[in-house]
Amino acid sequence: MTPPSAPAAPVRPAPARRATALGVAVSMLLLLSACSPDSPFAARATAQAERDRVPDTIALPHGADADSSRLVGSRNGADFFLTTFAGDDGPDGVCIVVFRPDSGQSNLGCGALSPLTISTPHGGAVRYVEPGGDEEMIPGRWVRISDELVVRDGD
Repeated sequence: MTPPSAPAAPVRPAPARRATALGVAVSMLLLLSACSPDSPFAARATAQAERDRVPDTIALPHGADADSSRLVGSRNGADFFLTTFAGDDGPDGVCIVVFRPDSGQSNLGCGALSPLTISTPHGGAVRYVEPGGDEEMIPGRWVRISDELVVRDGD
C-alpha cells in the first residue's frame, strides 16, 4: 500500500505572482519615501524630535518651514539648526538658525543652498556646504560640525 501523498500547494499563475510582487514593491517604495522626505539636507531623513525644533522665541521668516527644522550640531554654547526654505523670488534652499540658549541670542539667514554664510552672535560665522563635499574646499579656521555645516569661531 502506498501512503497518500500530501496535497500540492496551489500554484498561482505567473501574472498573479508578478502583480503581487509589483504591489509589494510599490508599497515599500511609498513607505520609504514617507520616511525619507526629498530634502536639501541629510538630517531630514530622520523623524523630527523635540530637540530638533527651533525655539519658539525665534521668529522664522516667510518661506521657512518650522516642521522641517533639525538640530544639526552644537559648538561653544551655540546650537545650529537647519530648516527648508521656499523662496518667493529666488531659488529654494535652507535657513540656518544659530541659537545661544544661555543668552537667548540668535541669528538666522535663508537662501539658496551653497554657499550660504551667516554670522553668529559672537563674531563667528556658519556656512552651509554641500554634503560629502571636498574637505579641501572648506576654508582654514573653519570646523565641520555636521554633514552640511562648517563653523568659524568668533574672536
